[in-house]
Amino acid sequence: MGWVIVEPPQYRRGDLIEYHSEVCGYVPPVVHVDSVSLNKATFDLYIGNSETLVATVLPNDATDKSVTWSSSDSSIATVDSNGVVTAIAAGNATITVTTVDGGKTAQCAATVEAPPQPTTAITYTATSKLNVVLNKFTPSATAETFNNGVGKIEFASDVNTIKDETFNGKTNLTSINIPNSVTSIGYEAFYNCTNLESINIPNGITSINSSVFKKCASLTGVTIPNGVTSIGDSAFYECGSLTIIYIPNTVTSIGNNAFFYCSGLTSVNIPDSVTYIGSWAFNNCRGVTTVTIGGGVTFIDSGAFVTFSNMNSITIKATTPPALGSTYVFYDNNNCPIYVPAASVNAYKAAWSSYADRIQAIP
Repeated sequence: MGWVIVEPPQYRRGDLIEYHSEVCGYVPPVVHVDSVSLNKATFDLYIGNSETLVATVLPNDATDKSVTWSSSDSSIATVDSNGVVTAIAAGNATITVTTVDGGKTAQCAATVEAPPQPTTAITYTATSKLNVVLNKFTPSATAETFNNGVGKIEFASDVNTIKDETFNGKTNLTSINIPNSVTSIGYEAFYNCTNLESINIPNGITSINSSVFKKCASLTGVTIPNGVTSIGDSAFYECGSLTIIYIPNTVTSIGNNAFFYCSGLTSVNIPDSVTYIGSWAFNNCRGVTTVTIGGGVTFIDSGAFVTFSNMNSITIKATTPPALGSTYVFYDNNNCPIYVPAASVNAYKAAWSSYADRIQAIP
């Protein structure tokens, strides 16, 4: 019986590695978890609302990044396997995430409160707490009340601030009763409340912020209280139903686009205290027939009184011609007369050469 000699296969270095991998199996090294963290350290919830926590496990290439979740008091707040925390009852609970590998932990403190309740079907009583958090998340009771056609908002007497965008887009809102305790109304607080018909501005307000009542298309009349010193940009932009606006003798500046497209206005009376009128401030107020500008104004910016198709007269009481913006300050307003103090007619004609043929002495 003879021997059979079998030659071993020839492998290059790379082939040899592949061969051994197939035969013996390659086991990658285990990368253990170093730490875990949460996206929040604390948060507030109203009963019935939820908040999702996000856990970050390091290093990124850890072999086992799975975690478990737990609540220190599930009667206050529960947490599911995806980190979704649900508020059950008023109180405090600690939410903990734990890594399966190594038992690393991170915690977040949850505070649960009962949501404010509406006092009637159409009245909502807000609190100071509500005004702080409403711009962050909306309590379910508030959303339900608005969706069911809330027509009126009443505030508790201790409210002092209405935050930015608090009632932005609440189209079912028809009236607001703001207590005198309020001293600040934030940017776009009532923006696009298209059915808001009336609002009182408290005496403690010193500034009408930008876009506060922008596009409140149903607002018919506003009295700005004594003590307000400025009317911000676009404050009453496109308030097309506004027929009366009272500007007190404490206001010194009227911002850009402040009353843009307030087509329901029939007259504009700017007090002596105002020194600055911004660009396009009263642009497209097509219903206005008379404008009176007080004696303190020193600058009127471009487009401030443009497109007044029914204008009968513009009266300016300043003895020194105010500086004008670069373009179209009194453009397209029916070529009405511009009345100025008799002693200043020549000065106005020289300073405002584009409007010289319209300048006349105040009758």
